[in-house]
Parts: sequence; C-alpha cells; structure tokens
Amino acid sequence: MLTRLAYFCFRYRLQAVAGWTAGLIILGVLASVAAGATSDDYTIPGSDSQKALQVLRAHGLSDDQTGALRVVFRDPAGLTSPADQDAIGSTLDRLKEKLPRAQIVAPVHAD
Repeated sequence: MLTRLAYFCFRYRLQAVAGWTAGLIILGVLASVAAGATSDDYTIPGSDSQKALQVLRAHGLSDDQTGALRVVFRDPAGLTSPADQDAIGSTLDRLKEKLPRAQIVAPVHAD
C-alpha cells in the first residue's frame, strides 16, 4: 500500500504537493473556525495570587497597576519639618513590616 502511495506521489508530484497544501489550508481553516472565542481571563480560584489580586482590586487598583504601588505624601505648605519627616519615616517603617519583600524607597534622602 505504501509502495502505491509513494509511486503515486512521485508520478504526480505537482498534484500531490497541491493536494497536501490544500489539505493543510483546509485543516487550518477548520481549526480556526472550531476553536471559538479566546479568553485572557486567567484565574485560579483560591490561590494566593488570586487572593492578592482581589485585595488590590478591592482597594481600587486596576490590573495594570498591581506591579508597583506609589504612596504620596502631600502638604501644600511642604513636608520639611522634623515632625513631617518622622511621620513619613514611621509610615515607611510600617509598610516595610507589612510588605517585607517590597522595595520601599524613601521620598526624601538625607544628605
């Protein structure tokens, strides 16, 4: 049987190549039609990362903001007094305790 198939493919080379090409194109079209709609919703209910994302979303962070978090200290009069610096320092210390793996950078560097 394979001998006859090999003989046919050799004798009718162009038709064989055209047939295989047409078959592959038809399979590709059928696969794309049968695949249906795609989804980019990757959730694993109950996983630690899913719980973390839910907490971040509950606090108003969107998916594109979950990689970095900025804490802004603002006072129109300025934040230069020692009391302000102590408040900022204590806030950063609490963040370091709560987020031990996070890279926390102080907004004001002492010279």
